[in-house]
Amino acid sequence: LGEELAGRAGIALENARLFGEATRAVSARDNLLSVTSHELRTPVTSLKLQLQMARRQLKAGKVEPAALERSLDISIKQVDRLNSLIEDLLNFSSVSAGKMRYHFARNDVAAIVSETLERHAESARIGKTPMKQTGLASLEAEVDPLRFGQVVENLVTNALKYGAGGPVELELREAGLDFTLRVRDQGIGIAPDKLNTVFERYERVGPTQGISGFGLGLYVSRAFVQAHGGTITVESTPGKGSCFTVKMPLRQGLA
Repeated sequence: LGEELAGRAGIALENARLFGEATRAVSARDNLLSVTSHELRTPVTSLKLQLQMARRQLKAGKVEPAALERSLDISIKQVDRLNSLIEDLLNFSSVSAGKMRYHFARNDVAAIVSETLERHAESARIGKTPMKQTGLASLEAEVDPLRFGQVVENLVTNALKYGAGGPVELELREAGLDFTLRVRDQGIGIAPDKLNTVFERYERVGPTQGISGFGLGLYVSRAFVQAHGGTITVESTPGKGSCFTVKMPLRQGLA
């Protein structure tokens, strides 16, 4: 009788555990769907309004070049925002399913960093955020250029989002058989109790009010870095800024 009761108790505990996991999974799915619908709807609505405004001007025959250019600029930014959100979702799906493929080859990682900064130059100018690249001007390493580029993209995007207009610095260094990329900002920083969870899915670096995103960028970035045999860490002081450090081997198989 005792063994039977113990067996039933074990089954009950296992069922409770499985039920808890299923409940959390459903809750996470529902939360992602809710956030996704909101995040995607916002740029779509803005894009539609700008296009409607441009069409009204054309129909009325009163096209003001400056106003039209402004509408087109806003529209392009919203398309870029949509593309970024969709990219996050696709990467998250592939990483979670273990289906992400990597193509390693020798690349100039300094050039990849420079290209990322160039893409964000206009956003930085509008936000009055000084950005600079320091350290090595050229460094070859075996990386998947697309995935490494997305890591840099995510870190720069976060620095601009939460940097509060302060300077952003990307420092590239060689360290023995590895290289390091440090992305520093002087923004709002991260609360101490969040430092251990910022790389988890759905976690946000800072306040979510008025800032787009799914909380997937750092989760995906960590997966990409680990696939290269590297690590990604963060140091931060609330009110003073954050420093994300990516450390990766110069050659695959040497990690």
